Amino acid sequence: MPDVSLESLPLAIANSTSDFMVVFDDEGALRYANPAFSRTLLNGLPAAGQHLETLMDATSCERARAAIKHVLSSNETHQIEVFHFERDGRPRPILYTFSKTVGDIQAQGASRFAGGVAAV
Repeated sequence: MPDVSLESLPLAIANSTSDFMVVFDDEGALRYANPAFSRTLLNGLPAAGQHLETLMDATSCERARAAIKHVLSSNETHQIEVFHFERDGRPRPILYTFSKTVGDIQAQGASRFAGGVAAV
């Protein structure tokens, strides 16, 4: 196994897992998506700058924004089920677990929120 520094370990794990990992900012813009999320739900589009509205139906988008606000105000983890659109336009249920990020991501600027997601 190659040497991985402790600082880069979280990113190495996120980039190699088959589980979805994403980071949204407090405005709902996608700041990071690991390869599993990008391949499956972004249809190969670049992750940076995608917004909740382009990823989810309107009801799911509202629920995701409410979850981000809840995490911001309480620092608690919050789970919701939302629907993403498949390549063919069909909705796919996804379970998001929103929590406040720490370390490197937080140090780069505004508070951001990570959502580990998995197919339901």
